Amino acid sequence: MKRKEIYTYICTFALCFFILYLNLHGANLSIPLIYAGDGLLNLIWIKSVLENGWYLHNTLLGAPFWLDMHDFPMSEGFNFLIIKLMSLFTSNASIVINLFYLLTYPLTAATSLFVMRFMKLRAPIAIVGSLLFTFLPYHYLRGEAHLFLAGYYMIPLITLVIFWVWQGDFNRKKWITSILLLAIVGSSGIYYAFFSCFLLIMVGLIMSFNKRNIKQLLIPICLILVILLVGLINLAPNIIYSFQNGANPEAVKRSYIESEIYGLKITNLILPVNDHRVGILAKIKDQYNTIAPLNNENTTATLGLVGTLGFIVLICSLFINNVRDDLKKLGILNIITLLLTSIGGIGTLVSIFLTSEIRGYNRFGVFIAFYSILAICILINKWKSNYVFLLTLFILIIGIYDQTSTKFNPQNDYMRSEYVSDEEFVNSIENIMPRSSMVFQLPYMQFPENGPIFNMGDYDLAKAYLHSKSLKWSYGAMKGRSQDIWIRNVSNKTTEEMLQTLSFAGFNGIYIDRNGYEDNANLIVKELKGILKVEPIKSNNERLVFFSMKEYNKIQRNLYDQDNWELKKENALNPVIVSWGKGFYGLETDNSKNWRWSSQQGDMLINNLSAHSKTVNLDMTFVSGSEVNSDLTISGDLISESIKINSKGLHYKKTLEIPPGEHLISFECNAAKIDVKEDPRDLVFRVVDFKLLNKN
Repeated sequence: MKRKEIYTYICTFALCFFILYLNLHGANLSIPLIYAGDGLLNLIWIKSVLENGWYLHNTLLGAPFWLDMHDFPMSEGFNFLIIKLMSLFTSNASIVINLFYLLTYPLTAATSLFVMRFMKLRAPIAIVGSLLFTFLPYHYLRGEAHLFLAGYYMIPLITLVIFWVWQGDFNRKKWITSILLLAIVGSSGIYYAFFSCFLLIMVGLIMSFNKRNIKQLLIPICLILVILLVGLINLAPNIIYSFQNGANPEAVKRSYIESEIYGLKITNLILPVNDHRVGILAKIKDQYNTIAPLNNENTTATLGLVGTLGFIVLICSLFINNVRDDLKKLGILNIITLLLTSIGGIGTLVSIFLTSEIRGYNRFGVFIAFYSILAICILINKWKSNYVFLLTLFILIIGIYDQTSTKFNPQNDYMRSEYVSDEEFVNSIENIMPRSSMVFQLPYMQFPENGPIFNMGDYDLAKAYLHSKSLKWSYGAMKGRSQDIWIRNVSNKTTEEMLQTLSFAGFNGIYIDRNGYEDNANLIVKELKGILKVEPIKSNNERLVFFSMKEYNKIQRNLYDQDNWELKKENALNPVIVSWGKGFYGLETDNSKNWRWSSQQGDMLINNLSAHSKTVNLDMTFVSGSEVNSDLTISGDLISESIKINSKGLHYKKTLEIPPGEHLISFECNAAKIDVKEDPRDLVFRVVDFKLLNKN
């Protein structure tokens, strides 16, 4: 590399770090920039890598079992490898997530500068273009919540490979370079890998039509196979786990309609960034966000002033003759991206007919941003003037001012105080708990992607683990698996039954987030005080409460001899548990009973977690909405019979021998649907006061 080129990179990095410093001045890098939502999920994965070597298995979550992430497929091997390397220098997950996120800025600056210089753009223009792309609103608005999406440094290199394919002169050096680059793309998340494949196949089709030669598809298909192969290697542990343990449809639920909800809006590309530094622009965007439909994460796609001008140039390039070849190609890539990603676009058809796993098509707006900024740089590069340096400096200042906002650094006094309060609270628990003690967390929250419960945000229960050094926590078992069903089953017991089960299972404490309760957890706290006979530890902000079970456990242990205690422990850890599947609705209650409605067909799953058969008694009442008898057929590998039910109810009892494993019981009723005003559910029959009692 020539000395002048080295100076170009040094200047770019210096400006990159200077802009970061201006926007992050005062941030505490020992505290994550985002301490909520998906940012907490990323911290879980990072802490898992730091403590367990990789993110797929964590023995400190999902107590008394563990967390397995195999049901949540991700092809992020390259990103996790970077995190793994960072773990050689620090074991603090908060520092690692901040360093990883901040690293994406110079990486993006370097790759975009490389591509622009490769395309013969003069140094000042390439520096400005690379920095504008680096400091897109997308970058800091995604932030640590969408950590790996914020690492979009491969997009310039993907674009370079596509240009090489388009040129047709694919020599040995380009083959090797492209394979290496696309191998990284295949290991850096499904979104950018998917879109790279889409662009490659579209360019291949364009070349085939233009040259009337189907062989033009050969190179794009080979490069797509590289991405797919590397992606499959990344997903191999997930695929093997699924074959060994069965599929888990509950873990990740996606619908094709989400491709519409999270599609790209051209208005969000062009309108200013949220919380713009200029008051009138901030007001315009705020009004649009308030009134317009389907405003969600797609507001992060803002191009900024320079990018918007480039976007207009690319649209116009499609209708103007004698346009430069590189601008014409960028214009075609731009329109291809719009056709795929816009609401109601090709992406929705892909979701309907191919896969609904890709839902956030707005995330590909960052490709449009690169094309648009590159287009402006190409145009400026044509201007042969001694004032080009002053022009690019002016564009850089205006562009960065326009693209960033006062919200670039999301840390605030409240977040910092909450982080410190949680840290001190968990430390106070660890000071009184034996090492490796298990702590049961309430309220029950599914993992992952539960959504908020009252004022408790998704993943908020993970904060305890993130501050912990020596304890095991119940939150974090993969939903849909037996570990999660056990935790949910225990949390649904009466307070006294729950405490007994937890004591037998080996738990030493209970952690409560008051924000997850409508009554601020006043009832459960009162009940625990009455049974445990201890005063709880409270966090500084009084949001979190912890009850020690050590004295209670001593009393329980003295009630049984060794053999009976081991039997209680076995039944507590490996019970027969029930989950309600397709067709059944959520549990409803009143002061005297509880019930669960079902449509015409409903499934119940009985899972024996132990290694030997168990005998259980089923006790419930079936009720339909009509006085006329209807047929209810019960079928499965454990039972097969037909009974008559009506609105008066039929009390049903059955003793079953349950072999180890999961067993499906299906119900089908021919009763008429009950019409309830403003209730869209299919209500055919209900199960009232269901009980399952273990006999051994």
